[in-house]
Amino acid sequence: MPVYASPMVAGRSRYGWSVAVVVLAVCFSVVAAWAVTPRALPDADLAPTDGLQGHVAYAGVPHLQQDHLFVGVSGFMEAGPMLINAWSTVDEAEQQSWWIRRDSGPDSAVTRVREFTEAGIALHVEESSDLVRLWQPALLEVGDLAAGSWSSNGQLVEATAAEVTTKRYRSEATAVRDGECWQISQRIWVEDDQRHQSSRWCPDQGEVSRGGDGPSFNFGPAPAPEVPVPPPAEALPAPTPGEPQCSLARHADNPASLLVFPVGGFERLGDNLVAGNRNSNSLVGLDPDLTLRWVRHPGGHLLHLASTGQLVVAGTTTRMVTAWTETGELVWQQQLGEVLAYRPVFLDSGHVLVVTVDGHRSIHRLDTGEVVTEFDGDIGVAAATGQHWAIATEDELSFGDASGTSWTAARSQAATGVTIVPGSDPLVLVGDDSGGLTAYRSGAELWSRWLPGNGEEILPLAGEGGGQEIVVLTDQGLSVIDSSGEVRWERGGDFHAAVGHGDRVWAVSDADLLELSAGTVPIDQRVRRVAAGQQQVPALRVVPGPDGAQLIGLNRTLMVCRWLP
Repeated sequence: MPVYASPMVAGRSRYGWSVAVVVLAVCFSVVAAWAVTPRALPDADLAPTDGLQGHVAYAGVPHLQQDHLFVGVSGFMEAGPMLINAWSTVDEAEQQSWWIRRDSGPDSAVTRVREFTEAGIALHVEESSDLVRLWQPALLEVGDLAAGSWSSNGQLVEATAAEVTTKRYRSEATAVRDGECWQISQRIWVEDDQRHQSSRWCPDQGEVSRGGDGPSFNFGPAPAPEVPVPPPAEALPAPTPGEPQCSLARHADNPASLLVFPVGGFERLGDNLVAGNRNSNSLVGLDPDLTLRWVRHPGGHLLHLASTGQLVVAGTTTRMVTAWTETGELVWQQQLGEVLAYRPVFLDSGHVLVVTVDGHRSIHRLDTGEVVTEFDGDIGVAAATGQHWAIATEDELSFGDASGTSWTAARSQAATGVTIVPGSDPLVLVGDDSGGLTAYRSGAELWSRWLPGNGEEILPLAGEGGGQEIVVLTDQGLSVIDSSGEVRWERGGDFHAAVGHGDRVWAVSDADLLELSAGTVPIDQRVRRVAAGQQQVPALRVVPGPDGAQLIGLNRTLMVCRWLP
């Protein structure tokens, strides 16, 4: 039987290839091949009375829009000929759920499901007896809802039982009102193939007619006149301490225009934000209220980006490293011998260290991009604090400043993370792929400890009495140790991002957000759990705000949630 795919982010279920991301839906229409029956939505694994087994999970971040909360829910089940998909919209007063069920017989025709987003845009997934076709937008913009125009670019994913193929697409469309209905005209380019299609859409009937040069390209976002346009981001209430406030990125000239794309990196830049768009390989500049201000294309595929707070430095597959201001101005660009191996790291001396996949290291002036020092080595992981940098490889730990290498130490384990604890004689900690955490100072190994999981992210945390504590994020949990290697506190779980700011560290898991701070009470009492729901936040940044520092989390599309620390 065919597998259903839902827009945005691909994943795998226990039953096969599926997609589990939701467009924040406020209404939808279904063609006649589907039967729709309201039923209650369970919170966990499903055990319906008809014997079907499966799982329904939240897929997306709650979005507060004035007095309504829209939450997308998506689940997939297979049993015999049935495929079931559940959707839900939630507000303060009620919850509505639907089961959408389809028999997969030999005479199954192409079936399309349309979900309307808040801005009146619809996305399509097509399913036939042997093919799933998913249109995955990289950037979806409404030119003018009243005039009925929009454009989109992204990728087309086609899946059969044998293979999955991906192609690039671009579309432009206009809609003209005809009585209560809309006449929609659209041009679509898939790779080098261009198609044209026209259709007629009515609010109470859905799509009533279609024409053009073939049914191959059935992606047609359409205005939904009965769906209210959401308010601008600044109309949303301010976040309350400890509670997340989520909002979507929008275009500056048209607050009704939502920006939807998979995020490849997210940084603070001045008082603003910058994100990487993985589909269009562009840098996207945003105000703190998530209004889009600029888009820049560094060239090639975007690989890594990092920010000093005043400049963002990005590396691409063109072997180029570029630096940009918060207004989107290109400051400099430098050609490298190979592509970047990981994010650039910055020194307080006004320099940036980049390491390429062939192990070459170069230190550049931040204001001009000029190379001041370069040397060769192996690929490893890098960190910088103050005037110093450290690079850990499987065989060696190197430590130095802008002038070059100060000392090295031999190693015998692949490094997964590194950090520098500042001081007159800095301490360097390296996590490895066997669960070990080793401390070095002036080229000598001081101690080594084993922790559950690989030490993938290591963050210094100011300790009691002027001492130092270290937060270690692994693939199995979180540990806090002191500078002598003693474990002070630990918690298991799937922690996948952490950030330090001042005397605090925040870490986010699939279940919650933890705040760790130094003080005079036992460390297990210093943890403040801030519910983050099931928001799947892979990146955290601290951004200054009018009410103090705001903790910003980013989910896998361009939606940002703010917490007041």
